[in-house]
Amino acid sequence: MPFRVVSIVLPSKVFGEVDDMMWGTYQRLVLFFFEKLSPVEVLFYGDIEDVLNRKESVLYISNHQSTVDWVVADMLAVRQGNLGQMRYILKDGLRFLPLYGYYFYQHDCIYVRRSRKFNTDLMMRNLEDIMKRRKQTWMIIFPEGTRFNPNNPEALTSSQEYAKKEGLPALQHVLSPRTKAFFLSRMALQNHFNAVYDITVLYSQAFQELSDTGLAERRVAPTMNDYLHGWDEQLHVVVNRTDLEDLPTNEKATQEWLYQSFHQKDRIIKNYIRDKKSLGTGKRISLSWSEVLPAALFFTGLNAVFWSTETGRKVYAISGIGGSLFTVLWMGMRKVA
Repeated sequence: MPFRVVSIVLPSKVFGEVDDMMWGTYQRLVLFFFEKLSPVEVLFYGDIEDVLNRKESVLYISNHQSTVDWVVADMLAVRQGNLGQMRYILKDGLRFLPLYGYYFYQHDCIYVRRSRKFNTDLMMRNLEDIMKRRKQTWMIIFPEGTRFNPNNPEALTSSQEYAKKEGLPALQHVLSPRTKAFFLSRMALQNHFNAVYDITVLYSQAFQELSDTGLAERRVAPTMNDYLHGWDEQLHVVVNRTDLEDLPTNEKATQEWLYQSFHQKDRIIKNYIRDKKSLGTGKRISLSWSEVLPAALFFTGLNAVFWSTETGRKVYAISGIGGSLFTVLWMGMRKVA
């Protein structure tokens, strides 16, 4: 609600630019912790040099196994200068996240339901609204719809049954992608977007080597807390860029293209399990302190203002609790998916 009040006062273009600046500043704080303070080594592969030499609007797709996957998108976007322009297609249930679910909606992220409850008309209207207000956007989609977890065999079995029903080969290390949101985004944005960034993420410690075979078995990927504490040694990010105009324009062919993308991810992970050198030589691309330190200092100072006095602490607590309740109730009353 406060964001909408501000948007009434400010021209929509100015409001959008301020909103993007706020989001980008917050994500730089995230990267301060996940890139500069975390001991994990980040390695890039594939079309990374081509991507970093561009500044463009893209559909970003990735396999999904950890909440850290969201930060991986930040790592790429900040290096292209598009950190504030990120938007997400999200599961409908995430709208009830206190504060965040509401802000995602204000930031032009799109909530979707699965299967028969998917509202095509509403999603198309949301995509059209984004294009009316934005010149450049990263639209981020995790097509699997949920995280891959080796300790959840039911999800993998369901994924393989879905593939069998669609006449597609079963996947072992990623879940079968759901194509509706990707196809609609591809069609709605085809005159505004430049490319698809097809990302494969691997966490080194999610593959435990077995001493008797020399192979590795799949483990649960690190949580954000695990990652920050150095549970993972290396993060591998494989980047493939495809011009959007090279993608098919009918739904069936798009489904096949997306499935082949995830079939390739499955092969990349399978080869990595057999031989951790299969990815080749990764590139270390350091992120400058100047990209993240100002944001860290800004939020540190902002928190100090609140926490340095008893009144400030009360305001912080009341606004946090009250804001959480308000945003959950507000999102519960709105039809957003």
